[in-house]
Amino acid sequence: MRHDPSIRSRRWLLAVGVLAGLVGLAAGASSAGASSPSQRGYVVCPACPPWYPYPNPCDPAYPPIPGLPTPAPRPTPTPGPASALTYNVCRQMTKLIPAQVQADALANPHLSYGYGLLRNPNVPYHPLWNTYRNWLTLRNPNVPWSRCNPAVWKAGCP
Repeated sequence: MRHDPSIRSRRWLLAVGVLAGLVGLAAGASSAGASSPSQRGYVVCPACPPWYPYPNPCDPAYPPIPGLPTPAPRPTPTPGPASALTYNVCRQMTKLIPAQVQADALANPHLSYGYGLLRNPNVPYHPLWNTYRNWLTLRNPNVPWSRCNPAVWKAGCP
């Protein structure tokens, strides 16, 4: 049985027409006498579909719903224990890691892998057995520094 190309073209025209209608509704055009949400006095939320019949709950001027508790203000994020640590370069690695890389890692420790991580991230913090990674060393200390063997933060010196 041969495929009829006219069926494909009709399907394509139907899809284009449907998309054009949706774009028209999103732009505020009315269809079949129905007014758009913006014409009814509602604020249109960009995340909501254009036919959303209710006022935008994301609008700050939206009145709170009676009977529901008012939301508590969100706390501001505070730096964690990783920012309070002192970061050092392992004594054995000072000659193996270039001075510029050491200076960059100490100035911006969050840019190197291992910053803020525990020795074993799946276990809670313990001051002896699971400390934070705060020593700069090479990923593999037996290989010279390169892009494939970058400086990383580890929980101890090799």
